[in-house]
Amino acid sequence: MSSSSSMADQLVMCSCGSSTSCTTSWTRRNPGRRFYCCKKKGRGCGFVAWADPPMCPRSMEVIPGLLSRCNKYEEIAKSRAKENLKLKVLLGCSWFLFVVYLLFK
Repeated sequence: MSSSSSMADQLVMCSCGSSTSCTTSWTRRNPGRRFYCCKKKGRGCGFVAWADPPMCPRSMEVIPGLLSRCNKYEEIAKSRAKENLKLKVLLGCSWFLFVVYLLFK
């Protein structure tokens, strides 16, 4: 194994002997950090091991803001997509009514 390989490339066993799963933390304190935890959810031993080195303080300050902006823009995009669908339906209905008007004029 090369010296550049990380803990994420290795099989990590829990202290209770169970296998672990690699998860990404999205908390304010550790945004975007990957960690291993016991697969026995709820009844696990509480094992946690970081898969990557700690982030610099600036990253920990910037990432949550970027995530909240990204989430906000995703919500705006969803609402605009719904609005566009409504407008397309209304446009289709208006074309239909216009054709009906022309046929029965």
